[in-house]
Amino acid sequence: MKKIVSGLIALTFSLGTMAQGNMIQKGSFESVSKKIKEAGSIDLAYPWTAATEQKPDIFHTKSKGEDWSTPVNKFGDADPKEGSGYAGIVIYSYKDENPRSYLQIKLSSTLEEEKVYCVKMNVMLAMLSKYSSNNIGIHLSPKPVDIEALNANAITPQIIHSQNRIFEEMFDWEEICQTFIAKGGERYLTIGNFGATAETTVEKVKKPKGITGQQVRTSYYYIDEVSFDKVTRYEQEILSKLDYKVHFQNTLYY
Repeated sequence: MKKIVSGLIALTFSLGTMAQGNMIQKGSFESVSKKIKEAGSIDLAYPWTAATEQKPDIFHTKSKGEDWSTPVNKFGDADPKEGSGYAGIVIYSYKDENPRSYLQIKLSSTLEEEKVYCVKMNVMLAMLSKYSSNNIGIHLSPKPVDIEALNANAITPQIIHSQNRIFEEMFDWEEICQTFIAKGGERYLTIGNFGATAETTVEKVKKPKGITGQQVRTSYYYIDEVSFDKVTRYEQEILSKLDYKVHFQNTLYY
């Protein structure tokens, strides 16, 4: 019994700390091609791009002015999880006044059928957001996300919190670390809200004391340290011995 418990602890630690074999290039948004000057500059953090016409923002110490800098910027004050930069996306907007934005990247290789992968990202609600939200998900697909299906809310993300809870932390990063069993052929990863507005749960939040600026009527989230790794055969063997396979897919660790 002691060996099984030790194996589970080792597995959980491994899934939470994987670094080798990351299939996402520049998942920490450290590298930008030039100074950030305006909204929607995600293309400067290649190979990250936008899934729709509404482009995500990029915040970096390499910026012109404070609006797009770190840690202080036009949406509040937030240190990067590590390094110098992070991205920002709109998850929800009051009465859909502002379009949502979606981060998208092409993985370094195509996913293999029935192989298990570990997906991680860190999220933080911007201090000048008027709302916090649920429905923060990740979708894996063979091709770039289908815009018509996205607009019709016909896409179900494979990665989402098990209770689909509202993320409301403004002072620290919250890590989403989840396992995923590939169908095979997936090559693109997209981050955003794939649910209908009517099915998105939001809560009003108060602006933290000492923070200046007007709140935006959106749920605006910073994203940092995104990674995608294949789970080793050893780790899968531990899960098999624990009869954990049923719970392995869609399991969330913090």
